[in-house]
Amino acid sequence: MNMSQVRHNQIIAVALFVVSFALLATTAGHYGLTYDEPVYLGLGQRHAQWFADLWQSIRGGDIVTPFSAPMLDSAWNAGKDQQPPLVKVASGLGQRWLTWLLGEWAAMRLPSILLFSIAVAALFLLCAPLWGRIAGLFAALSLLLMPRGFAHAHYGALDASIASLSLLTLFAFLRLAEHDTWRWAVIAGVAFGLALLTKLNAFFLPIMVIAWAVLCARHMLGKAAVALLIIGPAVFFVGWPWLWHAPVERFAGYIAFHLRHYPVDVFYLGRTYHYAPWHYPGIVTSVTTPPAALLLAAVGLANIARVRPEHERQQAVAILLGIGLGVSLLFSSLPVAPKYNGVRLFLPALPLIAGLAGAGFGIVTHYLRAAMARWRGGRFAGRARWLAAALALMLLLPGLFAVAATHPHQLAYYNALVGGPAGAQKKGFETIYWGGVYLDALQDFNRLPRDTTLYITPAGVVSLLVFYQRAGMLREDLRFVSTGETPSDTLNAVVYSDLVVFQCAQSEFDDVSWPLYRRGRPLMSRMLGPASLAVPLLNGYTSDAALAVLKEKRAASDTEGQAAQ
Repeated sequence: MNMSQVRHNQIIAVALFVVSFALLATTAGHYGLTYDEPVYLGLGQRHAQWFADLWQSIRGGDIVTPFSAPMLDSAWNAGKDQQPPLVKVASGLGQRWLTWLLGEWAAMRLPSILLFSIAVAALFLLCAPLWGRIAGLFAALSLLLMPRGFAHAHYGALDASIASLSLLTLFAFLRLAEHDTWRWAVIAGVAFGLALLTKLNAFFLPIMVIAWAVLCARHMLGKAAVALLIIGPAVFFVGWPWLWHAPVERFAGYIAFHLRHYPVDVFYLGRTYHYAPWHYPGIVTSVTTPPAALLLAAVGLANIARVRPEHERQQAVAILLGIGLGVSLLFSSLPVAPKYNGVRLFLPALPLIAGLAGAGFGIVTHYLRAAMARWRGGRFAGRARWLAAALALMLLLPGLFAVAATHPHQLAYYNALVGGPAGAQKKGFETIYWGGVYLDALQDFNRLPRDTTLYITPAGVVSLLVFYQRAGMLREDLRFVSTGETPSDTLNAVVYSDLVVFQCAQSEFDDVSWPLYRRGRPLMSRMLGPASLAVPLLNGYTSDAALAVLKEKRAASDTEGQAAQ
């Protein structure tokens, strides 16, 4: 490519970043808080305060106290979540410095929004030089218009950030292979270090990079080893002050925590599992990604078989994307690997699918141009680009419509392969997860009589509602109770409540939720989809209705018991 083409591509990439960032930032407040966010937002504020205290100490001539073990432990202790601090730090600094510019929701969710927007631009820069600008635009917009990815890009959690940083790290190693300079080795190492500072998924990146380098870029193995074994870990250590005073012990504790992480239930194909079957990642990715992206990603993998010299770079990139996708899904498929919350735990697969889809689109348009060049003596060859643009638009429109139709509940999106959200519900896939839908219910809650008591399940959701109360979004007189330690405690909680409320995340259902979900008539409901195909995302029932259903269930159980005797 000449310099003019490079500059044009850079301008397009900047435009993609600006559009993505503006779209995500302006819609950040449409998405309710998720279970993880209050923890991360609070820790982020604590981390940001440490930087403020550090500055004040330096101004006062004290550069020792902020780095003492008690101060670092107080400000940087990972607490119960045991997650690295990058996203939390960026969120805390965003809340402190950028709320005036971005608004409260976008400022506290800044890391996901910023990194995802960079990933969209990076996909264009990756694919456009290899398969053409339209293919590059298709890859970038495919990622932006994947409904599940679009939703996750709004949350102040770790998943969209690690997905973006994983792609950016692989992109940096591709540049290292191309230029073979220490400058790119440092950039790749820093990118890897930032990924390590985001989430444990980053530990899969060396497997991807080394496997690819052995196959396609052995000349960079030495520099890649320095980036992966020295620069990246150094960035990780420097960026997590909690490690400084006991690095070996605390790093070992960090790894051990995640190896022993408690199971989180998942509802899959009509059953609730502690650990879903091995095929969960592949199946759920297939039914929650727009079919056009899946089909073209499969075509993109065909680049691996293109061994002619003019296709060598395309082949190498396709191999890296394919290895990355395979590793992401393979490790998530292991028997003891956690598998829950849709594609959240293997979200790094989505940018790789989008990149392969761009490659696939490039192959399709290559043959389209060749056919146009042969048709009627090539009279229509000049129109091939316009036809390719029209094809890209046609294939992207279903994703755009899906994002718009499910907004802001894209976590409930399922594609046409399972009949959309309604078909997925019938086939036993989990309808929604993570608690964001409660934001929609606040207006209903605020209309309730004074001092209303709500029975909320699961118990963790109460922390979200308390957060809304403290933010002034939910009346403070409303009270919350939840599932007790025994069935009797739970029954008493229902008796003394006025309203029973739960999101339709079937893996979280208890003995109260299931019979209400199957047979109860909700007093309030939040639905997704047209009337004939609508699925409930959140239901609320009067306590009388809940008690009536529970009595029916108990009577049915007694009848079955007598029949068995």
